Amino acid sequence: MPKVRKYAERDIQLAIQDISNGISQNAAADKHRIPRSTLQGRLKGAGTRQKAKELQIKLSYKHEEALATWARIQDGLGLPLTHNVLRAAAERMLQLEGYNVQLGKSWVEGFLRRNPKAKTKKGIRLEKARAEAITPDKIKEFFQILDKPIVKAILPQDRWNMDETGIMDEQDRPYKVIGIAKTNVSIVKTQNRSNWRSILECCNAESNCLPPAVIFQGKSPQQQ
Repeated sequence: MPKVRKYAERDIQLAIQDISNGISQNAAADKHRIPRSTLQGRLKGAGTRQKAKELQIKLSYKHEEALATWARIQDGLGLPLTHNVLRAAAERMLQLEGYNVQLGKSWVEGFLRRNPKAKTKKGIRLEKARAEAITPDKIKEFFQILDKPIVKAILPQDRWNMDETGIMDEQDRPYKVIGIAKTNVSIVKTQNRSNWRSILECCNAESNCLPPAVIFQGKSPQQQ
């Protein structure tokens, strides 16, 4: 059997074109000197050699570990990464290594499987000033107040807690971010409160709740 010469992608495309014009697979393979198994595989949907090489390219363990650490740090700062940002950073690392490729849609899922200390979570926006006001010292001071006798004497039905959330214009619903695997939600700090609608809810220690109150900024409804 004669030695099969090296073939190019153009030869495969010409063979596929011949088959579409009525030539048999074996005849097209012999005409363009392409292994019959290779041509048959391409007709069944197999990728090109270049595509297969690109799929084999991946970040080293050291690079992925650095990305996972960066994601956890950003989450702790209230600036968690989205899937697109993480993928872009990984592709930039590959570019610096000499590979100009785009990672597939499932790369993030594979990255998280290999780095279980990070995971996909729901990101909830919170005004930056409010997020930074929550400190261990203030939380400790709050529980010290609750431990005072005058506070302990208050009956459960008279212990009410008020919480505030809000909706900001031009902000979408909670979205997926990547952060520390120990928690299920990430706080995403926002820089301003333009057109913020505050929502107040109030419940007591016996799970009785008042109707929620929605507060609009005075300037907005007056303009409308």
